[in-house]
Amino acid sequence: SAHCQSISGFRESHGAVTPVIIIIGILIAQLIVIIILIVIYSSVKKTEVNLRKQLDFNRKITETSPVGITIVNKEGQITYANQEGQKILGLTLSIIKERTYDDPQWKISTFDGGPFPQEALPFFQVMKSLEPVYELRHAIEYPDGKKIYLTINAVPLIDKENHFDGMIAAFQNITESEVLKRSLIESEQKYRSLFENMEDGFSLHEMVFDEQGVPVDYIFLDVNHAFEKQTKLKKEDILGRKVTEVLPGIEDDPADWIGIYGKVVLTGNVISFENFAKPLRKWYSVTAYRPEKGCFACLLHDITNTKRTAEALRNSQRLESLGVLAGGIAHDFNNLLGGLYNYIELAQTKNQDNEVSTYLARSLDSLDRARGLTQQLLTFAKGGAPIKKVDNLFPFIEDTVWFALSGSNVTCVFEIDKDLWSCNYDRNQIAQVIDNLIINAKQAMPDGGSINVKTNNRTFGENEHAKLKAGNYVCISITDTGKGIPVEIQDRIFDPFFSTKEIGQGLGLSMCYSIVMRHDGIIEFKTDPGKGSTFYVYLPAVTVQVASLASDNSNKNHKGSGFVIVMDDEEAMLESMQICLESFGYKVICTKNGKDTLNILSGLINAGSEIKGMLLDLTIAGGMSGKEVISEIRRLDSEIPVIVMSGYSEDPIMAQPSDYGFTDSICKPFRHSELIEKLNRFF
Repeated sequence: SAHCQSISGFRESHGAVTPVIIIIGILIAQLIVIIILIVIYSSVKKTEVNLRKQLDFNRKITETSPVGITIVNKEGQITYANQEGQKILGLTLSIIKERTYDDPQWKISTFDGGPFPQEALPFFQVMKSLEPVYELRHAIEYPDGKKIYLTINAVPLIDKENHFDGMIAAFQNITESEVLKRSLIESEQKYRSLFENMEDGFSLHEMVFDEQGVPVDYIFLDVNHAFEKQTKLKKEDILGRKVTEVLPGIEDDPADWIGIYGKVVLTGNVISFENFAKPLRKWYSVTAYRPEKGCFACLLHDITNTKRTAEALRNSQRLESLGVLAGGIAHDFNNLLGGLYNYIELAQTKNQDNEVSTYLARSLDSLDRARGLTQQLLTFAKGGAPIKKVDNLFPFIEDTVWFALSGSNVTCVFEIDKDLWSCNYDRNQIAQVIDNLIINAKQAMPDGGSINVKTNNRTFGENEHAKLKAGNYVCISITDTGKGIPVEIQDRIFDPFFSTKEIGQGLGLSMCYSIVMRHDGIIEFKTDPGKGSTFYVYLPAVTVQVASLASDNSNKNHKGSGFVIVMDDEEAMLESMQICLESFGYKVICTKNGKDTLNILSGLINAGSEIKGMLLDLTIAGGMSGKEVISEIRRLDSEIPVIVMSGYSEDPIMAQPSDYGFTDSICKPFRHSELIEKLNRFF
């Protein structure tokens, strides 16, 4: 078409010359006309030859072009495609010529795989506007599923009447660059996703130097979500701001973060260190490096809990050693107290002087206070299964609270139910719970305040409480007027080793939780940040009055007969127990180790003597103890009552004596009334 138009144009332009020559020929002669015609003919032939050469040259350029070229007629039929065009389309020219530009077999789509509107195709755009279109982009899918991405420039062909006569399109295969671009985008998205979702905090900063080149500040350029989570700093609040604005006082931090990061920027060295960030009150493992000149990036790993756990483990080991020491002291002290209790109470039974009786009673009161001190020592020892005893909670709890508040600027108000039920509980362990809760409440009010301790009876039906079985309970609530518990840590306060205190071990509330759970109760809390907190301790109730139980089981005029074997390695304990039991009418045989005890028991059995029972010390220094001889005793006599005694109330044998072959247990030091209660039940 282009060729024909060119020839036609040439002839028309020269045809315009012919009449002029004819007119001139008329004027100058027919000969000149003939000459001119000959010249014109020669010129046309020469021009045609040149044109053919130019067309051949253009065809060679087109065929060797690295860009695909097609010619489309006005009906949309593809009439030509160069070699590169055939290669890009993956079709031969004969097949290409069989298709129209909008043939569905092309499977044209957008780059994103969506449908490509017909009116948006280059052919229809240039046909409608008669203007070129540039950088039009669409994709073509091959029959095998392979997709290519094209960028197209199209120019309309216009006939002599200025009508649309087709189109020349030049297109380039940008699949490789598009795939690379998409890969880069996916990679960027992938690493952006990794950046945002990585567990370690990441921050990018620009360093600020003074006129002497000394680092004086740095600016936040970017941070990820983990950084926000770890530091509690919001991205939108810190980007573009200096660190001294975001964290006032950081320039005075002993770690000299600004100086450390300045060295990274100046030297390009990677620096890793651990530090306690005072402005954030957290421990971090930090790796700082220089991604580009003038900037530095940080990887932050929050190791606060790890540090606290390590410190807590070290403290736990120290406490364990202290607990062993405290338990040993308490054991020996309880043995001494046991003898003193027995001697003083024996003196009371023999004394007839009222004034002396008063002094003896006061001595027993002092011993009770001393026994309370041993209970405090035992709180340092490792707790075990609770050694429960049915008893009233007051005044026991009241005494424990005042002991914990001694010397503080905190007052306490008690609201006690007059008909409060008794509980079956371990005094030492519940004392530890109350002590921890009071100390926490006191620390929540550093400037002083008031604590309210309230108790009442509660009864729950089936499924009435989410965590408690149906039954009767005593609720102990401890309310402070402190700062409350922040929302973000409320789910973790009972976790072991979790603490918001710099010197805290994170064991207090977890131990409270464990102790209360071992008592078949629960501990809960309510808090109002900024106003205070209330902790609720629920313990199963015993509705039978303790006083009536005591009156049924205790008898100061207890009488007995038969043999009783007492084994203990404390001379005062043996002597006082012998006098006490003999005053009740028993024949008492004292031993200091398990071997002698077994020999005496065997001899009494063989002699057919009446053996009423045995009282054995749980541990004997340097000899067979109660827990070592009980199995041999049971082989000799499976029914004889054997009561185990110990100043180590934390030993599981004391909590569940029957599981180990004993009849019952009694904790040293004990009063005569406690001993008589055991004698009445078993001897």
